Amino acid sequence: MTSMLEIFSPFSCTPDVLVIELPKDSARLKIQAFESEWGPTDEILCYWDGILFGQTTPNDNLRFAKLLPKLDRQRNYHWPSADSYASAMVSLLTQFPQLEVWCERDCDQYDVARIDTIDELLGQLKLVQSYCLNGRIQCPSFSYRPVERN
Repeated sequence: MTSMLEIFSPFSCTPDVLVIELPKDSARLKIQAFESEWGPTDEILCYWDGILFGQTTPNDNLRFAKLLPKLDRQRNYHWPSADSYASAMVSLLTQFPQLEVWCERDCDQYDVARIDTIDELLGQLKLVQSYCLNGRIQCPSFSYRPVERN
């Protein structure tokens, strides 16, 4: 028998937009169709070191993925704990700090802060995770695009 923790997401809230650019080439990144109890589905899930972190679509040529809190909370995915998800995101972004990340709590309702350092991004993602876990803090709206360094 499957426990409720294995069925439901650890996240209770989600911003309107929460996406990440996917790395172009990494042995640590796995992209595959979700296998439901009835077989493969059209949901394409993204894993970093075996930890589910997002979902992508073939329509965008697998360039971007919506992050875990944006996935259907009631699907029977192999949901990681919030801590495992956060660790996977830090690992992914530490290895690929050039990946773009976009978070918008309410589309077109708030200014979107532009950030360009990995330290700022990791700080903002901690706030996003806290918001997604309990909704008790304000979710930041930001666009991360690192500055090109020569």
